[in-house]
Formats: sequence, structure tokens, C-alpha cells
Amino acid sequence: MLSLVLSPLRILMTGLTALAIAVSSLAYMKNVERVPVLVEAPPVYFHCAQGRSFIFTPHTGSATIELSDGRVMELYAKETDAGVRYLDKDETGEFTVHGDSAGFISHGLEDFSDCSREDVPSVNTCVLSLKKAVTAYARPSTNAAVFGTIAMDEKSPVVGRTTTGWIGVEPGVPQAPNIGPFRARWIELTPDVALEGATCSVLPIMPALDTQACYVMVHQDTAVYAQPVRASATVATLYSGAYVRAVSRDTRDADFLKVNLTDGSSGIGRTGKTIGWVHSADVDVNGACAAEDFY
Repeated sequence: MLSLVLSPLRILMTGLTALAIAVSSLAYMKNVERVPVLVEAPPVYFHCAQGRSFIFTPHTGSATIELSDGRVMELYAKETDAGVRYLDKDETGEFTVHGDSAGFISHGLEDFSDCSREDVPSVNTCVLSLKKAVTAYARPSTNAAVFGTIAMDEKSPVVGRTTTGWIGVEPGVPQAPNIGPFRARWIELTPDVALEGATCSVLPIMPALDTQACYVMVHQDTAVYAQPVRASATVATLYSGAYVRAVSRDTRDADFLKVNLTDGSSGIGRTGKTIGWVHSADVDVNGACAAEDFY
């Protein structure tokens, strides 16, 4: 089985210039979990032997792979003595790179082999083409808050899609401090919605976020504490660009948010640490995050 060998800081995959992998220092601090992370990057489209293909979309802390046989999986970084491997949740599927080729091995069979990257335009050209005005939502669900209406003649830039039939568009308004999928406004893909542009076939795959859930977003490396107090042990680090779900506020100090490290982009929960605490001063939030929303 092919494997990736990474330097302690950063590696550029040979021949895959659109894909960068940022790797944390291999020097560990006691009780601190530092997990190699993928940086947010455009999707990469691969043609493989026997007419197969797949789209690989890097996220912060994980990646999505969409195979031409209909399978869609999240992949997570797992550190080994030889380097870092990118595996599915059951650790039976692995994304591999070797020189200019790539592949996806599943259940011990190299069923997506001899794959080569397809060059696509570096500038996104995909826009909406509407037959009538449509409603845009804050998240990819009709149960989410309504953002507004997109007129039939608006050519809104398309920035991503979900595997559940939603299209993310750039709303054309300031989005700070939102990151990743929280920056998009969402249109349901119906017969009235079409896409135009050379990059529409390789749109980034974005998660179908819970409609009302609160997520914390970080813009710099951020400590996750074992208890809702800064003096407690640091059990994990959220890297810049990551987001995870907040599940409650501390009843004694509402500035501390309890987070589920398995729900989000960090990939940290894959290595055993599933719950921790972050201080609200260190993060930004998106969703139903008021104290009363948790009780």
C-alpha cells in the first residue's frame, strides 16, 4: 500500500500543485494533542484506470473524497511512524499519492488506481443560472434561516456544493469572521437552478451543517481545555481555519463553551479526544450560540 511521507512542517505533493498539506511540528508537548491538518484548498479531479474518477477536496483537518461509483467519504489524518496516512472512518479506505499519480484503496483492493490529476482553471468561473428567483438560506436546509432572495438575472458566484443537493454561493456582502461553509449562502438544487462555467464540475464539497447548531471557528491556533478553566490541562489544539460544534456553555462561567471535537473540520476527535472546552474570547461563533439556546 502506498503511503505519504511528510516533512515536519509542510509538503507539496509532487505534481499536485493545487493540493497543499500543512503538518504540525512532530515535537509533542505532554498532554497536548497536535494533529496534522489539511489546509482548505480547491478540489482536485482525478481520472483513473478503467474509466473511473474521483474528486478530492481538502478541508482543515480532514478531506472529502467523492468516487465515481457514488461513494462519498470523509478522510482523516492518522500519524504513523512512517508519516501521515489519510483514512476513512473505518480505516479500511486510504487515499494515496505516489509521484504524479494518486489512488484510493478500499477494503484492501486498489479499486481506484493509476489516477492522474486533471488540470482545471485556477480561477472559479462557476455561476448560477436561474429560471426564476430563488430563496437563499444561511445553511443548506429549508429549515434554516432565510438569507434573502436571488433574482433571476443575478449571476452569483458558486463556491461549493453539498452531497445532499445544495449549492453554496458567494452572497456579495462582508462575511468576517465567518470561514469555510459558513461564508456561503445556500440554494437548493432544483430544475429552476442551473450552473454555468468551466469549474462547475469540480466544485468543493462542503458539509451539510446542522440547521441550528452552534459552531466555533478559529483564526489562529487555539487551545482546547480539559475543564472550563484556563488553568486546566490543554488536551488538544484547534488549528487556524478549523471549526467544531459547541454543545453547551458552562453553567458557572458562560464564557466557556463545551465542544464536540468529532463534529467539525478539525479531525482531532479521530485520535481519542472527543470533548473539551474553549474560551469565547479565543473563538468566533456561528449559529444558535446564546446561553439560553443550550438549556
